[in-house]
Amino acid sequence: MSAEDRATDVQSQDESDGKSVVFEQHPALEDQGKHEIEVLDKDYESAISWKKCTKNPGHFDFIPTAKFSQENLPEKFRDEDIYQFIKSWALLTVRLVTTFVSRDRTEKFPFFSSRGTYFPRTGTGKVTDVYHFDDEDTTCPCQECASSKTPAKIWKAIWIMTAMHVVFDDTEVESTTVDFFYEDEESKSDIVKLKGLRVVDFNLDGDWCKFECATHDLDFAQRIEDALRTESSGRIESRQLELVWGAIEDSNVTVRHEPSPIDIEGMDTDLRRRNLWAV
Repeated sequence: MSAEDRATDVQSQDESDGKSVVFEQHPALEDQGKHEIEVLDKDYESAISWKKCTKNPGHFDFIPTAKFSQENLPEKFRDEDIYQFIKSWALLTVRLVTTFVSRDRTEKFPFFSSRGTYFPRTGTGKVTDVYHFDDEDTTCPCQECASSKTPAKIWKAIWIMTAMHVVFDDTEVESTTVDFFYEDEESKSDIVKLKGLRVVDFNLDGDWCKFECATHDLDFAQRIEDALRTESSGRIESRQLELVWGAIEDSNVTVRHEPSPIDIEGMDTDLRRRNLWAV
């Protein structure tokens, strides 16, 4: 059955505010409730898939990360700190492609009926932590080193936060590929792919989990660590609080994957939300 047969797009118009909304329905998601997850077909890395979201009429506010600039922010918020924070947040936002459905997946999450099967789907995650290892007795557990006679002895563990309905347990993590720097079709050669290794923390009721991947590419890891420092710097946090609770309570920036490359949704004064940044 083709992707077109499995999914039906229905466009509706909200008469109250005139905004276009697009819904995509897949049989496996009929009971998904509030969960957001995208089912993939075998051609999900094709050019058509990459362009899919830019052709989606309901996503007119999305800006590819590579094209995002201070000019996309309201004039009074064209602040270098804000801009760098958003760019760093985008750098830390990753695409997750998971191909296996755990036999232990809970009934309240999508794909419960597909337990134990190959079922590719995609979601979004965010880097939360990076840990350095240089112990002689510990070697890099990445996919490359696992099959090498000389595995790297200096490496980094990268922790990713995502929803538990996206990645449920170790068996799903092990089938997960993490795509970093997945921005646009022109940047495909810059994408760094890591494999998931294990769940390090989770909360079923809160619907979140953290899992680990590893790399011995220290230049790549440094880029991620630099983005984490920018995101968590005191000046950024102070400015963020000022904006969240103060002057722009009706503005919003969202960083996410669609499942096409990462997009930044610009300031949307119609959302009337109190939080500035959300994933």
